[in-house]
Amino acid sequence: MAYINPEDVVAPKSSWKLKKVIHNTKQGGWSAAEGSWDEREVLALRWNGSDSETGVGNPQSRGHATWFVVPDELESGLRKVIEQLADSQIADCVISKPDDYDVGAWRAEITLTTIAKEHFKNWQLTFILPSLAYRICYSDKGYAKAVEGELRGAFVDGKWEGDVYSNGIPECDNPTSIDAVKDAFVQNINRAAQLAGFKG
Repeated sequence: MAYINPEDVVAPKSSWKLKKVIHNTKQGGWSAAEGSWDEREVLALRWNGSDSETGVGNPQSRGHATWFVVPDELESGLRKVIEQLADSQIADCVISKPDDYDVGAWRAEITLTTIAKEHFKNWQLTFILPSLAYRICYSDKGYAKAVEGELRGAFVDGKWEGDVYSNGIPECDNPTSIDAVKDAFVQNINRAAQLAGFKG
């Protein structure tokens, strides 16, 4: 299922009206929104889908992207979790195109937020590099570590650096956008940090 910006999800128009998206984890993730259903204020969720991976769940009905309206009994608890997630940003990811890089090659630099860097000052945070169609990611020397037989990205003094390449297809024809790569990095780092006990 391709990624759909939650701001564009308006179906079914006869019942649903979007007020605002309050949380969006982008490609391969999920979103939460405030809106109205038959003029009743509600909280809604949906899987976003991804341009390069199989989407989770069923974010469409009769060919139209839709929201799942949260039952009243769950709304209060979910709002608290969403607020906590909003305050627990883990890293900032920048993917750029240096002048001396060939077409199809990109520079990736990721920095832990101050609170995350403090949390992991005595523990090296490692994460699974994104595995996306027509893209391949490599860690720079010193920013990789073997974990359970797998070479993962590893933060050093709160930073990770590496490269991203178009893989098996010209950059101009690559359906996997750099934004999708960036979102995948953030998703994987968030999962790794949460598994390591980071709660923001």
